[in-house]
Amino acid sequence: MDENEIQKQLLAAFQDETRERIEALYSGLSSLEKDMDEGELPEEILESVFREAHSLKGAARSVNLPVIESLCQEMESIFASIKDQTLAFSVDLFDALYAATQLIEKSVAPEADAEEISRDIKDMVQSLTDVTSRTRPEEKPTEDASDKVPEKHLDTQKQTTKPLFASSVRIPTDKLDALLLKTEELIPVKQSASQHLNRIQHLNNSFQDWKQKWEHFQKDFRRHQNLQDPELAIDRTIEFIEDTQDFIHDADQQMKQTAATLEKSNRNFSGLIDDLLDETKKTSLMPFSTLFTVFPRMVREIAKDRGKSVDLKTAGETVEIDKRILEGMKDPLTHLLRNAVDHGIESPEIRRSQGKPAMGTIRVTVSQPESNQVNLEVADDGEGINIEAIKADAVKKGMISADDAAALSGEDALNLIFNSGISSSAMITEISGRGLGMSIIKDSLDHLGGRMRIYSEPGRGTVFTIKLPVTLATFRGVLIKISGLLFILPTAQVRHSLKIRPETIKTAENQTIISFNGRPLPLVYLTDVLGLPKSKLRNKRFEKKAIPAVIMENGATQIAFCVDAVINEQEVLVKPLGKQLKKVRHIAGATILVTGQVVPILNVKEVIETASGQSLSIDQPATDDSEHAERPKSVLIVEDSFTSRTLLKNILEASGYQVKTAIDGTDGLSRLKSEGFDAVISDVEMPRMDGFELTAGIRADKSLAALPIILVTTLDSAKNRERGLEAGADAYIVKSSFDQSNLLEVLDRLI
Repeated sequence: MDENEIQKQLLAAFQDETRERIEALYSGLSSLEKDMDEGELPEEILESVFREAHSLKGAARSVNLPVIESLCQEMESIFASIKDQTLAFSVDLFDALYAATQLIEKSVAPEADAEEISRDIKDMVQSLTDVTSRTRPEEKPTEDASDKVPEKHLDTQKQTTKPLFASSVRIPTDKLDALLLKTEELIPVKQSASQHLNRIQHLNNSFQDWKQKWEHFQKDFRRHQNLQDPELAIDRTIEFIEDTQDFIHDADQQMKQTAATLEKSNRNFSGLIDDLLDETKKTSLMPFSTLFTVFPRMVREIAKDRGKSVDLKTAGETVEIDKRILEGMKDPLTHLLRNAVDHGIESPEIRRSQGKPAMGTIRVTVSQPESNQVNLEVADDGEGINIEAIKADAVKKGMISADDAAALSGEDALNLIFNSGISSSAMITEISGRGLGMSIIKDSLDHLGGRMRIYSEPGRGTVFTIKLPVTLATFRGVLIKISGLLFILPTAQVRHSLKIRPETIKTAENQTIISFNGRPLPLVYLTDVLGLPKSKLRNKRFEKKAIPAVIMENGATQIAFCVDAVINEQEVLVKPLGKQLKKVRHIAGATILVTGQVVPILNVKEVIETASGQSLSIDQPATDDSEHAERPKSVLIVEDSFTSRTLLKNILEASGYQVKTAIDGTDGLSRLKSEGFDAVISDVEMPRMDGFELTAGIRADKSLAALPIILVTTLDSAKNRERGLEAGADAYIVKSSFDQSNLLEVLDRLI
């Protein structure tokens, strides 16, 4: 295929994609304008239009349309400024954004004049710049620029999903021949089914004959009884019994023969159906080479623009996968490759200084280790991901505390990049750096039933490993039971199934947790998430024995869910819900079991989103409180770090203390005024109210003034110690020399 033909295919795909994203932009802008009038600005809609502009920019770049790319870049920058609250929506800004969207739509029309469109887009970029100029926020676009802004669209079209690839595919003749042969093999099955039907009908006729004999026998027996002829009655009875014996023997033989032939036919029929299904699926499969044609040129152009030299190597192009999955992987692969060139591969000068070849290498490898699974690996030999930069960005944006960031493992820290807005790049460019790409990848993989793992080594490079199903029609699912109802969980999103014993359950941040592989996981009842009635065995089982649970995952988030039973794992055929039930929350589809029962398939992503922040509620059995029983001492832990809270709580609970937690000084002081405690253990560095302020607040309250206070902190200077004691703390323990026996000894002495 020559370069002109490839460019034609790319432009056709770009036109289809642009139409889809234009509809989404119109819809999002319309919603934002309406919400602005009502005084609200929903973040999810703003995030959506931000992503659409970002993805459209990348698509334009991949087909070498720099003027459209520049316009999308300007729109993306506007949405980014609004997200950062450095720019606010205005009537003029909405007019300009509508006009820009309309101009992009006009640019992909077949009759579009390339030179005219190019001039209009350049004017539009200048117009947007004028509207959003921070040095002249009160000014409107110049008259000339405003004249070039078409009137905005007030009618928003309903968003539709259009394929990125062609609506039809070419099927090789060998696939069609194989499909025809498998279909022809069903003819003997049809004939065999007809023979089975004849046997069953013959058996049914024999049974009807016997019923008639039985009715005649009953009449004759009564008549002979009335005539007081017992010998004749006995003869008739013996005759009927002998006929019945013959009937039972014949029926038994026929049933055995029918059962044997049906069993054989069932095996043959099942095999043929499986083969036919496999061959039919193959007609909807497309090779990865269809997708890979887009990337070499894109990588080459981005590398050239960045002054880099990159060699893109691909392998496994002939591996085939469902066309819908291939379409869905276009954006994720585009983002991964752009990031690899922009962030991963160093400049030739830097690579030479590190002893590397001047030309960087990116490898995209596809393999199929199992018949129902495809592995996709994107690897580069660049500088790797700066984990510390990711942690710092997450802390800066308030997604995680500094202490929690420091405690994260390498893999958990890398998973932070799946959060929208997190980036390891210190600079925002037209290619990347806004922290959007990885979030888009995560959403796409969730939708496709895929999973990703990241491995990165400083100075050596980064590897993204993606596991995908071969087809969306069927998948492996876990059948569970809750509140007497059956549900299916996609196996790809079930990390583990287990039995939980009551003594392994802990609480932290007022949330029930368990430990799995050394990591604390929230524990939630699945019935509570789905709004179903509580199981009758729910709390009784926790009193006496372990309860089944499944650990579900969505990206980096994992939650353990209590269920009534984990039944089995099986192949699941997905059935859509239809238009009427399309928006039912937590349900992704349905399947039909061999029993004919319709079972819902849960949307794990939505289930986890709903479950986040919930806690397990268990009605504990009543205990016999003796008059002489000693009440456990209660302690309030005030600590903004989840890791430190959990550590301190486990130490104290293991020593017999009753423990509750607060996330900062303000929260802690509020709890102290509403609940009774025997002591307070507090960190010093916390948001809103630090430990020194909390201590002073406690001492200023007459009802709390005598409460023992222990400060546990990383601040080890003499000045901070003196400040803590001056505020009224009873003890000051430095975390760097922390010893749990020391803490327990001090606490025991104080209370």
